[in-house]
Amino acid sequence: MNPRCWLKITFGVFIYWTIYCTGVQSSYGQITRFPDSRGVWTNLKYTSGLGTSYSWTSVYHVGGDSLFRGLNYMKIYTNGDSLNISTYLIALIRQDPETGKVYGIRWRDTVERLLYDFNLSIGDTVRIWPADGSDGGDLVVDEIDTVKMGGVYRKRLLLYGIMGSGLHEYWIEGIGSTYGLLGSGRSGTYVTDIHYPYLQCYLEDDNIIYKDPYAKRCFIPLPSGMGQQSEQDTPEFYPNPTRGEVRIKGLVRTWECTVYDGQGEVVFFKKLNSSNDFLDIKHQPDGTYHIVVRSGREVRYGRVVKGG
Repeated sequence: MNPRCWLKITFGVFIYWTIYCTGVQSSYGQITRFPDSRGVWTNLKYTSGLGTSYSWTSVYHVGGDSLFRGLNYMKIYTNGDSLNISTYLIALIRQDPETGKVYGIRWRDTVERLLYDFNLSIGDTVRIWPADGSDGGDLVVDEIDTVKMGGVYRKRLLLYGIMGSGLHEYWIEGIGSTYGLLGSGRSGTYVTDIHYPYLQCYLEDDNIIYKDPYAKRCFIPLPSGMGQQSEQDTPEFYPNPTRGEVRIKGLVRTWECTVYDGQGEVVFFKKLNSSNDFLDIKHQPDGTYHIVVRSGREVRYGRVVKGG
């Protein structure tokens, strides 16, 4: 090969590698705002007993700010399951603007605890107690890499429990643990014979940013007869079942509505108000559809079945 050509190829490879490494390092160096006020986290929960077992989805979202001891926190709400709209405050979360570390305070607690530290290196250990009140413990960082989700390169850590339970979890920058936003640290627990909730999906502005590779959908409703909603808080979608047109009762202002199919994929988006209060899914396949409506920081959930 011509020496001049070889020099050009070598120089080109060097430039490419330099740009690639710089890009990875810069993605590590930037602090991703966490949690994002637009974020919605869906967790799959599982329970069993008396010869029955069932699973359902709990939804978590940011519901404004709160000042506590001179520090600004984001309020995290959950609605119990993907259809129950009676939300309640479950935790406060803040991110240190200098270190990027994320701290949380459990509901009805005053102790701030570390939830995430993306500055850890391979081999580092850290003690984490989940902000949802479950057990945690000591973790060790096993791997670190970068993944692209939602058009953003995010740092990802793989952590194992030190106690040798075999449990592990990923931390994804800007998203949280694969045990859920408030579930970091569960891999450090002593208990291994229960079914811990795991993160099904993470969405921003109704776009799926993360979806568990084994999750068939983002929303699984609570079984019939469990977690009944009050008449006052329940959005009324009718007719249900429907052949195509769905109306929403009680709209007194503009709501942004997103419809998902049974796999958690977005079907369409529409703005609704008192004079435009219906959805048309007649061209969609028969099945179950999940509806999320928002107005400001208020979020409502519902489900309709299309058939016939």
